[in-house]
Amino acid sequence: MSADKRKAKRRQVGTRAWVDFGPGGRPQACFVKDMSDMGARLALVTPGLAPREFVLQFAPDGSVGRRCQVRWQRGKELGVQFIARLLKGRRADVGMLEC
Repeated sequence: MSADKRKAKRRQVGTRAWVDFGPGGRPQACFVKDMSDMGARLALVTPGLAPREFVLQFAPDGSVGRRCQVRWQRGKELGVQFIARLLKGRRADVGMLEC
């Protein structure tokens, strides 16, 4: 059995969120399967290649989210690293908020 080499411990979440892939598209529903302070594993509802960076929204109105960078993608699942926290659509200091 291989050891987990992640820098932060992942916790099971199983909650709904939304991915916003950028201008010209509507946010799409997804599920957060597990998450740490540094990243998450997501399951997309519709298959397709995710862009390198996008916004993961935790609130339906987009007021709370994280800017993400894709680390890997296998089918509908993808692993992302959080690169910025967003509150009410504005960037917030990463060190000041909990996920």
